Amino acid sequence: MIPGTSGVEFKKLDEPLRKQLRKFANLIDREWPSAVRREAGTHIIFHSFVLAAETTYKTIIWICAELPDLEGKGRDPQFVLSVPPLARAILDQVFTVCFLSEDIEERSFWYFKAGWREIKERDDRERRRYSTDRGWEEALSSNLELLDKLGELAKITQDEQATPSRITKFPNPGRMHEKCVDSSLKDYLLFLNDWFYRELSQEAHLSATGLISRAFPQVLAHTGLIPDQWLRERLEQVRSRTVVTTVTLMIALLSEIQGILKFPSISQELSYLWTLLGAYWKVPEDLYKRRYQSLLTP
Repeated sequence: MIPGTSGVEFKKLDEPLRKQLRKFANLIDREWPSAVRREAGTHIIFHSFVLAAETTYKTIIWICAELPDLEGKGRDPQFVLSVPPLARAILDQVFTVCFLSEDIEERSFWYFKAGWREIKERDDRERRRYSTDRGWEEALSSNLELLDKLGELAKITQDEQATPSRITKFPNPGRMHEKCVDSSLKDYLLFLNDWFYRELSQEAHLSATGLISRAFPQVLAHTGLIPDQWLRERLEQVRSRTVVTTVTLMIALLSEIQGILKFPSISQELSYLWTLLGAYWKVPEDLYKRRYQSLLTP
């Protein structure tokens, strides 16, 4: 899966990473540190992020695995071309936790306020179109229940309820650096944008560059312009790159959360994962030295 590793060697990374994901979910749920207030809903964000990332990670590894599926069939090698958008979802979470870390309580409120605004605007659109449709009664009622609960969590004011546009939209990952005060955090978000987010977004949105990366190898092989062997080698390269990128982003996500919550002994365990991964690929070592070595130092 990773250049220079066997399946056995990959398990040395995969098994402790899965263990950390389970451990983080339990720690966030049961041992939330008193130093970080829960009123802003940060615990909900982090718990949800860990569970969502775990599902995404397992999905990516299953798609990229060389082992047969439950029916005894091998994975279609071309499935790996659909994985980069999944990896980008994990990267989005890394960006968000980085951004939240600069002002954890205020930005957690902002995160939920912006979410409330989006749901309210969607509800308004649906009511304009479907308010007389009895088939939509249950959905519209559910909208109101969700808005009430989220509004309470986000402390939506009467003015914000009356005019949702008063709530500033939460920035997308590519714009978060513009809102940062700390120059080192801003530089790191720019680094992530240049070296991870740009390419994964291109492949997710199928811009011209993303289309070339994801679909042109198939087109060339289908039209007979390149031999099948070339396509197989290309797909293997994509598979290896995608897996190592995914593992890197997963460890980065847990490291960002640990940098805020500081659970006992976890920093040492994550540093070990960075060291182990860095033995196979240069980029994790760069990330670790740029941010996570200091973030994980007690």
